[in-house]
Amino acid sequence: MYSIQSSETASSTQPVFARRPVLDAGLRTVGYELLLPEDCVWTHAWQELLPTAQPMYLTVTRDWLLEREQPPFDPAAVVLVLAHEGPLDDLLLAGLRGLGERGFKIVLDASSDLSELEPVLALVHVVRLDVLALGAQRALAELAWLKGRGVAVLAAEVHTEDAFTVFRDAGADLFQGLFYERRRLAVRRSVPVAQVAALSALLEPVSADEEFDRLEDLIRRDAGLSYRLLWYANSAFVGVPRPVGSIREALVRLGARVVRQWALALVLSGLEDRPHALLSSTLVRARTCELLVSPYDRGRADQAFTTGLLSTLDALLGAPLQEILDELPLCDEVVAAIVRREGVAGKALEKVVAYERGNFGDPALAGHIQTVVAMSYLDAVRWADGML
Repeated sequence: MYSIQSSETASSTQPVFARRPVLDAGLRTVGYELLLPEDCVWTHAWQELLPTAQPMYLTVTRDWLLEREQPPFDPAAVVLVLAHEGPLDDLLLAGLRGLGERGFKIVLDASSDLSELEPVLALVHVVRLDVLALGAQRALAELAWLKGRGVAVLAAEVHTEDAFTVFRDAGADLFQGLFYERRRLAVRRSVPVAQVAALSALLEPVSADEEFDRLEDLIRRDAGLSYRLLWYANSAFVGVPRPVGSIREALVRLGARVVRQWALALVLSGLEDRPHALLSSTLVRARTCELLVSPYDRGRADQAFTTGLLSTLDALLGAPLQEILDELPLCDEVVAAIVRREGVAGKALEKVVAYERGNFGDPALAGHIQTVVAMSYLDAVRWADGML
């Protein structure tokens, strides 16, 4: 259980948390749940570190809830997830009623027989069901029971596309899980030619002297990329001292490596039929991998970025990963990093995947590396949100 605790004395100065998207039935991202280590206590100041375009889902304990007449959060920016524990007494019901009156949305994380929770259903906005823990049949039965009472349902731990389809068709309103990263692939589905061609052109190794001319030529031939590059180069996110007016000037100001990474990201983010959550997590993963490797091996930092970026190609392009990798001009080291988690980039990817999924106890994150990953991850979240 990752939650805001009743005591705030043990809070760490270094924010260690990952975010997990909350999607609606149309695969739109409607919020992010924050995952914290077991011994971590949320600090209000951390709220300022994250982008606020979508509300944060924060799990709170009963004791924490009852200790506060007014939680130190903006009701428009935070959804409170109540971990059901202890009695549903008048004190708790009064607290929930007060939170609702102050504009807070509340998700009840149901972990027991729903019939026992009926007194509180009118005071919460959503009930979250862990479909993995409950099992599909029981979860579907409880979903039907809740929908019959007009209660919105969040189906959590949905990890396959088939499971998403089943619970969506059964009436679930919101979803959490890895299903958007695990698309059902047709065995002989063809590799998407246009996207692979664009990626191949950007990944083709060239000498340092040729890279500027090659990138300028590739971007000039794509009006969409040209427009987006100039927009990006002139955005507040980049913060250049004076307006950039040409592709060549953007390359000079930003650097060929940055522009190539940006173009790779843009090719993937142009896949408009893919969930925003998948594009976002892919960019966060790529940037975090790069930042982890950069202080120790600048030469492999770009390779680490590419490794993270291409690690979700099967979900992004809807074809088997190995088939896509076979079509791209990649060195053996990058392929080994993506497929087998080998080498510097592969180890970085292993750490990032464990962290982004909230597996803070994973051996790959042992020792101080957890803090290093946390710093890189937070920077990457800001960068990816700026890109998208």
